[in-house]
Amino acid sequence: MVRRSIIPLPLILLLCCLLTGCLGSKEIQDQAYITSIGFDVEDEQIIVYFQALSFANIAKKEGGEPTAAPILIGRGKGSSIEEAFNHIEQTTAVPLHYGQINTLVISEKAMEKWLNTILDFMGRNSFLRYTTWTYGTNESIQDIFEAESFFGQPPLYTLLLRPITVMKENSFLPIVPFHDFIGDFYEPVGASYIPSIYINEEHWQEDKEKKLTAIDGLYVFSEEKFKGKFTKDDLEGLKWFNPETNKIYIPLKELKVSVQIVKPEAKIKLKGKNKPVYNVEIDVESTLDQNVEGLEVKTIEKQLEKKIKKQVMNTYEKALEKKIDIYNLTRNTYRFHHKRWDVGTINDLSKESLKVKVNVFIPHTGDYKK
Repeated sequence: MVRRSIIPLPLILLLCCLLTGCLGSKEIQDQAYITSIGFDVEDEQIIVYFQALSFANIAKKEGGEPTAAPILIGRGKGSSIEEAFNHIEQTTAVPLHYGQINTLVISEKAMEKWLNTILDFMGRNSFLRYTTWTYGTNESIQDIFEAESFFGQPPLYTLLLRPITVMKENSFLPIVPFHDFIGDFYEPVGASYIPSIYINEEHWQEDKEKKLTAIDGLYVFSEEKFKGKFTKDDLEGLKWFNPETNKIYIPLKELKVSVQIVKPEAKIKLKGKNKPVYNVEIDVESTLDQNVEGLEVKTIEKQLEKKIKKQVMNTYEKALEKKIDIYNLTRNTYRFHHKRWDVGTINDLSKESLKVKVNVFIPHTGDYKK
């Protein structure tokens, strides 16, 4: 005789209730995904911008090309950041999803007047990931958020949202996640950076000129104060201290020579008694790409050493005019030698505080070998 199991009625009802747990969930295509937040200032009020993508922006057609759906830009204004946020949220037609925020853009005006308020707000709200990329700009944030990509690709394939993919092979400027900036900003020594982003309409076109985002310098901060913008030309020396620098092309026009440098290495040694002195030795290995006059390799190496040293000192002295330690020489001094020198002494840099030696080696000269 077969025994039959009887399931109690209360247990059946409980299981039915559990099955209804997903009825209230939202479909991904029914939400606007906030991917970027921007802050600007207008008439003494804070302006908040949202860049939002629908699922159509992110997904690709099955077996086809990426779908370039329109970008949604939200704009709110208020006497506080909370008021500006509410201004946007109260007028939205679909739910806003904050879990995918990838980029923070702050205008130059907002940096000057609202930066501490912005950082405090971001620190109190969990929707901002500490891996969020951070930029500054003196252009329209709406234009930055509407920038294009190549071949009709979705906005995810832009420098704004994927800076490492775009910049790692061709830029010496640091790419700054929010948590790195915050950590450096509140240090009593050294400098913190935010890359300066702008719209470049000059170099690429498809059917028409492309509006692409590009980096043209850094906004620099020291001792929790905004110190201004430095252009790429101002920052030529920074590439020799950035461990992420991957490839550098240097022309010596007067010699009709060009070289390519990969992975330079800077070693910093601390000296000094009454004040810190930094002895920096930069080792550079390069490949000779052009040598029209067939010059001796040793001659080229010496000229390169002079040029690199000049770049390092020019950037250092330009930053020193604004009392900035642009190379963050003082960071380790403060951490490991604060009993030897106080903060004021550590921050009191001069031209004599930095000594630079450059060693250039050209192991491979191609067809120009002498």
